[in-house]
Amino acid sequence: MKAVTLITSFALTLSVLASGIAYSAPDHESNAAGHFRISTLQSQLKAAHDELKLSAAQEALWQDAEKSSKANRQGMQERMKLVHEQIQTEKSKDILDLQKISDLMDQNMAAAQAAHKDGREKWLKLYASLSADQKVIASRYIKQGMSRMERMRMHGMHVR
Repeated sequence: MKAVTLITSFALTLSVLASGIAYSAPDHESNAAGHFRISTLQSQLKAAHDELKLSAAQEALWQDAEKSSKANRQGMQERMKLVHEQIQTEKSKDILDLQKISDLMDQNMAAAQAAHKDGREKWLKLYASLSADQKVIASRYIKQGMSRMERMRMHGMHVR
């Protein structure tokens, strides 16, 4: 059970990091306080990639997962822009159709969840293909990412 939790945590962390990294604006601030930049995450993911010394088959899995993360991020941006435009249209009316707005948001959330699951599965497939030595390296980077997220979470609690 502990191994499944660790692998799931790895996949979630890696997919979140990779989704952010795949964002098209390399210097995009990832939160309102600007605690880290996507370019920092890109360099960390690149370092992990370089240190893992992937085989050709693993490299193909990495590229597929990275491509999926980038597409998911772009899709999320496009869906959010569309939802925003549709909400603005609703706001221009005298009477809001709250059910329509709710349905739009639910559809967007369902699409985002499906895309996230697909991306997570691709990163999990890559992780499963790693040797024990490569998993040690990957785990070190994942733990660093988890620590960074925890620090950000704790900082966010103090800001409020």
